[in-house]
Amino acid sequence: MQITSYIKNDNIYIVKLSGEVDLYNANKIKDNISTHLKNSTARNIIINLDEVTYIDSTGIGTLISIRQIISGARGELRLIHVTNSVKKIFELTKLNMLFKILDDEEAAIATF
Repeated sequence: MQITSYIKNDNIYIVKLSGEVDLYNANKIKDNISTHLKNSTARNIIINLDEVTYIDSTGIGTLISIRQIISGARGELRLIHVTNSVKKIFELTKLNMLFKILDDEEAAIATF
């Protein structure tokens, strides 16, 4: 899995994930976002999942944990470009009700 990130509009942190999000690397995402929240005032976060090919239960648990961390920092989380295979998992587990899932970055930014 690879993580790339940048800040947009001075208050939104964009994180793009590529590859598999699983037991072996899910904590890298949590560490990335926790470090960002300690070092920046940008509290609203968008995670781009368009290049995520697989996510396991550890990856999903990490996303839930990240949502709680961001909420505790008085920010909000949006997920964008969720692939069909990942979206199916969110629907089966009803996590599509927990997360705000949007089509693209512009739509996500508009909801903050």
